[in-house]
Amino acid sequence: MLSAAAALAAAAQADSAKTLTWEDLLPTALYDAEAKAVTLQSELNGLSLEQRVIYYNVGDELLVLDKLASGLITEADLSEQERQLLADKLGEANPDAVAFWAKVDATRAELESLDGVVDDKYDGQRVRIPGYALPLEFDGDEVSEFLLVPFVGACIHTPPPPPNQIVFVKPSEAFASAGLYTPVWVEGTLAATPAVHDLSLVDGQAPIDVGYKIEGAAVVPYEDAS
Repeated sequence: MLSAAAALAAAAQADSAKTLTWEDLLPTALYDAEAKAVTLQSELNGLSLEQRVIYYNVGDELLVLDKLASGLITEADLSEQERQLLADKLGEANPDAVAFWAKVDATRAELESLDGVVDDKYDGQRVRIPGYALPLEFDGDEVSEFLLVPFVGACIHTPPPPPNQIVFVKPSEAFASAGLYTPVWVEGTLAATPAVHDLSLVDGQAPIDVGYKIEGAAVVPYEDAS
């Protein structure tokens, strides 16, 4: 744990550091894409039941056509229902529905492309952020390097969070951890520097993709600096 003087200094500097939430580390473009998805869902919900059925059938038709065009299936593989969808040619009669699903596909692709993307909007800024410390380098209970993660169990009991939800932290001095996933406040200069760090597990090591780092960080227990 930081000395009392260091803890007081960290607390005094808190006013000059921007307090971040984990959502702040997500790329701004992700929020724009999510807004598009919400708008599209609202557009679909605003249709009458009969219109929604048509839109869904057009979506199924387009999916079958895409599978045929990509070679994933052949006409011999089509079910009776799929054959009927193609025969009805609802897409030709409902261009608005075709345009709607094109926007859905584009928005879905945009969301997938932004998964884990690191944003540099806070790069080089002094920040403070709460989280759970997952030790990387330690001697007894003295932790000298760790991964800051947003929830307990991250990287071990569940698939790891995306890189933009993990921060590599190297404290200015080792701190005494109360155990695995100690809740802490971390303050320091944020760097949008993607890297891979090896995490030691019971059955070996696992490479973890990390999106950010804070070196020379001040670390205090969560309850001491909240």
